[in-house]
Amino acid sequence: MFPRIHDKQLSAGKWIENYIDTYVERDVRSLVNVANLKIFESFLKICAAMSGSLVNYAAISNAVGISQPTAKKWLSLLETSGIMFVLQPYYNNFKNRNFISGGIRPATKLT
Repeated sequence: MFPRIHDKQLSAGKWIENYIDTYVERDVRSLVNVANLKIFESFLKICAAMSGSLVNYAAISNAVGISQPTAKKWLSLLETSGIMFVLQPYYNNFKNRNFISGGIRPATKLT
């Protein structure tokens, strides 16, 4: 059995656009008070562009035009809702794990 997007021959671009619209409009508003949804959409795009790199809250907040605490809050929201996760680095020394930032990873691979 194929995924619905392939089974029904849906446009992948249109599907992801609708998914993001639904997620942003319904789910994000129910979890956290986002005043400007366009800024949150920009935040999503920046996070997607930074996928695979180390988390840099200053770079994310500067690119989007939000504060660093807001970037941390929104990144936590993406993790809570299963959109992405921060992969913590592995070190034999446990102390290093707590002080070195992880990297952004998508929760699922979209191809």
